[in-house]
Amino acid sequence: MSVIKHKRLLLGKILLLLVMLLSGLTVFGCVGIKSTPEGGSGGVIADGTLYLCPTVKTGSGFGCAAPATVGKLVAVNTSDGSRLWEVSLETSTPAGGFGCAPSASASVVIYGTPAVAGDLVYVGSYNGKMYAFNFDKDEPRWVYPREGNLQAIVGGPVVVGDKVYFGCSDGKVYALDAATGSRFWGLPSGDKVWSTPAIDGDRLYIGSFDKKLYALDAIDGSEKWQFETEGAITATPLVYNSMVYIGSFDR
Repeated sequence: MSVIKHKRLLLGKILLLLVMLLSGLTVFGCVGIKSTPEGGSGGVIADGTLYLCPTVKTGSGFGCAAPATVGKLVAVNTSDGSRLWEVSLETSTPAGGFGCAPSASASVVIYGTPAVAGDLVYVGSYNGKMYAFNFDKDEPRWVYPREGNLQAIVGGPVVVGDKVYFGCSDGKVYALDAATGSRFWGLPSGDKVWSTPAIDGDRLYIGSFDKKLYALDAIDGSEKWQFETEGAITATPLVYNSMVYIGSFDR
């Protein structure tokens, strides 16, 4: 009897370990849901209208499936807080499968502050696209790139004259035609670019994960100079009285 009891006890322990292992796989398979980027856009005011980009999750996520993520561009009347219009940039759906892995598009959210110029609102997305919307229009005037995607766009765009400038996680700083979205140039840095550019006259200043601040010609993108720190530079540079001020992760 003791041998039989021992075998039953051993079998019970094995079954318990299997249950714990399967539970652990399920939990770890769903870690991506909690680590999915949430977004964190700032706002910009133009002509009494506040433009911002909240990220809304839809669906219950029942069964550990990731809820759909919808990045929105919203226009709000600053005088009374009423919502004037909104447009969903993209909606994702869970990929399903074992481990509840979300689809790649589940990380489509907005981090950068929108830019407003003329009758267009510009916003970059974590899915690697830059959008330009007319006021009150559900469809974008243009999208860059038209086919495929860049890597994640985290910083906000800046519009000066006929160009819109932004950095990208592919390590490049881009200049597009503000009216059409056609590319003028894309200058590579040594690492991801999460900084929002600063423009002063014909100079563009932007930081990179390669620990450098770059000064570029805003017309053709040629490099004028660079300054190296001991840490990544992700914040927007400040230009004041012919001086450029930056913070770095080197403290």
